[in-house]
Amino acid sequence: MYRTLLLLLLFLLIIGFNISAKPSDFYPILYENNFYIGFPDNDFNKPLAAHKYKPDKFDYFKIHLLNDSSFVLECKNNFFVQQIDSFYFATASNIEAATRFLFRKKIFNSFNIFNTLHLPVTLNPTNPKISSDSDNVLLFNNTYYVISNNVVSDKDKYFTANEIVFLAIGFTFIFFSLILFIFYKNYYLSVLLLLLGTLLLRIFVAILYPNLFLWDEQFHALVAKNMVNNPFKPVLFKNPVLPFDPNSWVSNHVWLHKYPFFLWLMSFSISIFGTASWAVRLPSAILMTITSYFLYEIASFLYNNKKIGYWAAFLFSVSHFTYLLSSGYSATDHNDVAFIFSISASLWAYFKYLKTNKTYWAILIGVFSGFSFLNKWILGIFTFLFWILHYITAKIVNETTVFQIKHFFISLLITVLIAGSWQLYILLKYYDLAVYEFKFSSLHLFEPIEGHDGPFIWHFKKIFFIYGLDVLLLLAILILGIVNYSNLSLKISISITIIAVYVFFGISKTKMTVFPYPFSFYFIYSCLAYVLHVLLKTIVDLIKNKNLSTFISLYLVVLIGLYSFNLEKVHYSFKVWKKNEYEYNTRSFKTAKFIYQLRDFINTHSGRSWILFNSHPAYYDSIKFMFFTDVLAAYNFIPKKDELQDLIKKNYSIIILDNENIPLDFKKFENTYLLKGYWEIFR
Repeated sequence: MYRTLLLLLLFLLIIGFNISAKPSDFYPILYENNFYIGFPDNDFNKPLAAHKYKPDKFDYFKIHLLNDSSFVLECKNNFFVQQIDSFYFATASNIEAATRFLFRKKIFNSFNIFNTLHLPVTLNPTNPKISSDSDNVLLFNNTYYVISNNVVSDKDKYFTANEIVFLAIGFTFIFFSLILFIFYKNYYLSVLLLLLGTLLLRIFVAILYPNLFLWDEQFHALVAKNMVNNPFKPVLFKNPVLPFDPNSWVSNHVWLHKYPFFLWLMSFSISIFGTASWAVRLPSAILMTITSYFLYEIASFLYNNKKIGYWAAFLFSVSHFTYLLSSGYSATDHNDVAFIFSISASLWAYFKYLKTNKTYWAILIGVFSGFSFLNKWILGIFTFLFWILHYITAKIVNETTVFQIKHFFISLLITVLIAGSWQLYILLKYYDLAVYEFKFSSLHLFEPIEGHDGPFIWHFKKIFFIYGLDVLLLLAILILGIVNYSNLSLKISISITIIAVYVFFGISKTKMTVFPYPFSFYFIYSCLAYVLHVLLKTIVDLIKNKNLSTFISLYLVVLIGLYSFNLEKVHYSFKVWKKNEYEYNTRSFKTAKFIYQLRDFINTHSGRSWILFNSHPAYYDSIKFMFFTDVLAAYNFIPKKDELQDLIKKNYSIIILDNENIPLDFKKFENTYLLKGYWEIFR
């Protein structure tokens, strides 16, 4: 016999009450254990149980309000819920035979449910039955607070006026960039307008989503926030008031799970603009914009043609995938953006070095490779590997190329000094954790870390998602583009590089979408740009009327840009547009509203040291609470009684997010506040 009373919570909107029975729409029912009521194996013959993480189409119920203020539940099989031997079944063929229930204590759109004997209803996956212990249904007294108004508005569904301004001006700049380039061949101003338009579009996407994304972005953001005052001590839980696992990157104190370059950039932005989600994303928007310029330079060098360089920058600037990265939507978001930037910058400096043989370009190769190392550890030496490969290839094919041992080692020394200083620092300061993270990083090649596994061809399957092209079509474009590079050694070395990158990450046991991207995208986009250049040139050759062919070219690239950027998909991914109440975006928008109200609540009780408990464990909202508010620490569980008493003795004020499952005696403790409103988001 279970002692604990379970309360059945209905998430519904009741339009109005009538004297006669009035049916509402079908709604899912969320239980206090945060599982939905449903039928095991979707079998209506089995007793109802609170065991489904997500309701199936069978697990929706219609509420019939009766003239005595009781109600019955109709199931999707056209039968009603009926109690048989303490179990609940969908077996009653009419309302008269159905079990009647009563509402009590309406809170927002949630209700406690009782039978007609005023006993709380208890459902259990293994033993659903009625319980007679009703003490647990009492509300808390003077420590009970409600934070409400977590509703979705049109502002959450559609673009706001401010957002539309960034979108419209960004598209306008890019459009005029195309006009200047196609009609007037003004390369300098065309590239400048393209970069300005790209930056505005990236800011537009960055401001759409008011919360932080699960998983990576919210952890990166919190560490960056904590680095504002101490940039050389990356910490997650700044004030870990409870014991923690030092090797757990989701709950530890000192946080060496990622390298610091991108965290420093985010921290700098947060120090200026505050703890807004867009402040976290602003550095990535800027870095991706600069990367467009690097791509312009790289592609121009590979083909000795600035037109192809412009098209490469344009295609990259409107790529939907890059907006997912720079906005925090895709793992591992800002870390990968900074790595893409630094690898591109080092490769840009390398091609400049090939063209000029100047020492300062070799120095810049070292600087940017050092930054790369401070993003992705050993993978940051990519440009040096390409440097050696290209030199060997040039020697084999008897092609003259620039290679001075002095320059190579100056560049390498600079990289070692930049990267090595951080390695040495963390080894001296946090030896055990640093060694653990070194070993953990090396496991990616041999073990599928955190479930990120897949077959050898896994990354090939992601090509359409990244580039919007079928893998075979992209392969044909690559062949066509590479064979038209300006010299033979580049054709061979770049071909080897692309093959090696995909083979390496295919063999690697850990698979993630972005892994091959920073080492290959500039070559791929240069080939795409070459094909686009040839296509537009063919249009001009076929259509003798210059004005007509030019307008057709403009029309074509505008279509390509709109298709690639995919505004509808951006809208769907970052807003609540076309989302129901139970999808992640909707809950995340509501959580953001709750966080703003929680921040106001904390501000009205200033001068206290707050600890927050019982956020949703699946979403790691505790991390968001620590980023957006001034709570010292936040946890996704209910504290033990002795833990709570100890924290109160230490003069901490406690917030517990009430999910109707808080021990009753917690209401007696001083400086303990039970807040409602948060868990209603998930019901």
